[in-house]
Amino acid sequence: MADRIQLSVAFSNIVSNAVEAIGEGEGSIVIRTIKGTHHMVVEFEDSGEGIAEENLPKIFDPLFTTKHHGTGLGLSSVRAIIASHGGTIAVQSPPTVFIVALPHNPPK
Repeated sequence: MADRIQLSVAFSNIVSNAVEAIGEGEGSIVIRTIKGTHHMVVEFEDSGEGIAEENLPKIFDPLFTTKHHGTGLGLSSVRAIIASHGGTIAVQSPPTVFIVALPHNPPK
């Protein structure tokens, strides 16, 4: 019932950000799935330094970025894709965990 390509783009963006957050050297990315009664939850956790507390409320805003080469469109696009599937995305840090909840029966 979901658009696999769009969700692949969204999840790839989250994982790509996690890889950048870890940087060079050793680190980890853990992806967990939890099947609830009405939602499937996918959590992406990385071992990077975390997101600064003052940036947490802004990270899904269009054009907000802390990267020198970023456009600030990645996470706002991720949020739009998840919302188009009737889902939600949230973040907590540290450690940084992106929490995506998608309904079992998305809107048509």
